[in-house]
Amino acid sequence: MSNTIDMLESGMAGPKPVMEREKSIGMESCYTVQMPLGTWFVILDNPRQRDTEEHARKAAREHLRVPNPTHRSVCAACLPSGKMVKLDGHTRTFLWASGKLEAPADGTVTVTVYPVHDMEEAKDLFDTFDNRLAVMTTQGRLTGGKREHTLELHSSCLSGTALHATSLKICDAIATQGILQVQKPDPEHVIIGRWKPVLEMVDAQGYGRMSTGMLAGILLTWVLYASTARYGAMKGFWLSYFEVHKSSVSKHWLPAEALRFRVNKESDFGGGRVLNARTLAYVCMALEAHFAGKTFLGKNEPVRLALKSEENPIDVVMRHVRQAGGIPPVEKWRKIADSVLQHS
Repeated sequence: MSNTIDMLESGMAGPKPVMEREKSIGMESCYTVQMPLGTWFVILDNPRQRDTEEHARKAAREHLRVPNPTHRSVCAACLPSGKMVKLDGHTRTFLWASGKLEAPADGTVTVTVYPVHDMEEAKDLFDTFDNRLAVMTTQGRLTGGKREHTLELHSSCLSGTALHATSLKICDAIATQGILQVQKPDPEHVIIGRWKPVLEMVDAQGYGRMSTGMLAGILLTWVLYASTARYGAMKGFWLSYFEVHKSSVSKHWLPAEALRFRVNKESDFGGGRVLNARTLAYVCMALEAHFAGKTFLGKNEPVRLALKSEENPIDVVMRHVRQAGGIPPVEKWRKIADSVLQHS
């Protein structure tokens, strides 16, 4: 077998390993080697790996609290160049290296090596291991997706756990299939890659943390209007919302002010899919009023910012998208984002 193990910290391919066992996997075969811990430590982390440090904190209190002989068994993918990429063991590696988990006494690990054709196959194989072991949460998959696509988010609106997978999936379903929800959405890392330009635009605004439905509303309106003549008005609407602007006229509500009231009131009645759809509909209705230069009337609440009993919030959202001229093709999002960020 021509595959070689990366035995040097520089990442260069080293001598061909001695195979202890081998079994057929399709046209290729996997094999195991005994590897020094120091060599295992410097093998590349899988690009889809979650937030290792965060997971390690929990694991150190639970299943990795006490050393176990099974901990020494790890897996890696081997690229045609001989370089390796971890398929599992990221958390154990972190804990071993930081001295928080007792390392194998002989200073080696048993590595099962899977030859792959390229990095994409290594990433896909990582997903297979992850599904089998059921160790990655939705937030972990988002973190892995951000790492894979070198996406760094810093605002309170999108950094850390503020980025909701459901918000992304709602917007992605609207953008790619014209509906509010699909039964089998793309994996989080695929959606992250597609929405990276939009996320970068929104992140640059420095917005605060939002609910799932409201975050979907922000992402949707930015992708709808960032390249249109209404870009400035849309941006002004969200500025009004986050700066909590209020009408100076009695019994009048600014659209963003009315939206804040309505969303807060709706949240008193629970959450979930229905609330997300209704929230997104209210965002569209309030934004339309803002574009038209209108206010909502009402002594104690903005009366007309409300869904009729027979009105489907999904219909409201999709009608707004059509009236806006539809969402630009995905292949144009990068150029749109670059233009916005250049002039921010």
